[in-house]
Amino acid sequence: MIAVGWRTTRPDRWLLLFWAAAFCTLTLNQIRFINTFSIAHSIVWGGAISLLVAWVGERATTPRTRTVARAFIGVAVASALLLPARSYYAPRLRLDGYAIINHKRQARIVIARWLGASRPATLDENWNADGGLLCVWSAGHEFRYYSGRAVHQDGFGPYVSPENTKLASRYYEALNEDEAIAILEQMNTRYVVADYLGAGQPPYVERSMTSRLTQYHGSGVELNGGRSQKRSWLSALTRHRLVYSRANGSGGAWLYEIVAGAVIVGSATPGSRVTAELRLRSPAGTPLIWTTRQRTDENGEFRLRVPYATIGMADSGITPMGPYRLRNYQGVVEFDVTEASVRDGATIVAPTLE
Repeated sequence: MIAVGWRTTRPDRWLLLFWAAAFCTLTLNQIRFINTFSIAHSIVWGGAISLLVAWVGERATTPRTRTVARAFIGVAVASALLLPARSYYAPRLRLDGYAIINHKRQARIVIARWLGASRPATLDENWNADGGLLCVWSAGHEFRYYSGRAVHQDGFGPYVSPENTKLASRYYEALNEDEAIAILEQMNTRYVVADYLGAGQPPYVERSMTSRLTQYHGSGVELNGGRSQKRSWLSALTRHRLVYSRANGSGGAWLYEIVAGAVIVGSATPGSRVTAELRLRSPAGTPLIWTTRQRTDENGEFRLRVPYATIGMADSGITPMGPYRLRNYQGVVEFDVTEASVRDGATIVAPTLE
């Protein structure tokens, strides 16, 4: 910039330098992406190099010296551009290198594109969005770009919200679904993307929302008790419905929709354990089982909440493979749940266990 502006009176150069400096400042403060600054940066550098070549040509005493000097400048500039780029591009030019390095980003982009195509954002009668998306802060701009949906957490300048960053951390660290849902309602969240980064500050404990969404996919599960060898039950997530997933060998990403959940009520032997389970299939064809359970009270009554519909389920990458199965030691019965019941939080009377 100094070389281009040195002893010049041309207004076009000063205009170029002004905007180059402005875009540089905005980029360093994360107000604009680097591609905004790169255009002005390239023009200024090109001008500086041309001035340098002209300056060398004026001072070279012979054509041979002039040619050698210009060649040296060309090699130096090319090295300055190519050597830093080698560490970035070299792995991507190897076989499978690009896929290995970008598997996390690719999983996010696939999910975001599916969400944008299958569940496009809409506005209500008051022109308010139907709900935002919560994800790791470093990927907020990608989800906003590919899905067209507002995100609650983003590491990019104007979209950074310190309040939402704190709420996101509390959500992914939460050990109780009711607490997690209260946080999401505060942000008006409809979708949650989970991967092993959580809010962006891993690692997370086994009972956290991050682990329950990524390892157990919202299902209830028995956990090892450690040294005591006593197993404990980690309850299912009943307000989080898995709607799309992109898993790979080293992780993946999972997209959940927040729903009211249908309430299943019924009766069985007092004090007996009642288990409801649903078999699901992922976009890749991988089978999943979602399970929840509860003991009946002294009157033999139970109350379970389920987040998946088996009839009329909205467009989803996760598909049910039949009705729910409800079982205890007395036997097994099956029942279906409609999409309307899941969205409205309706109560469904379960078949009698006999």
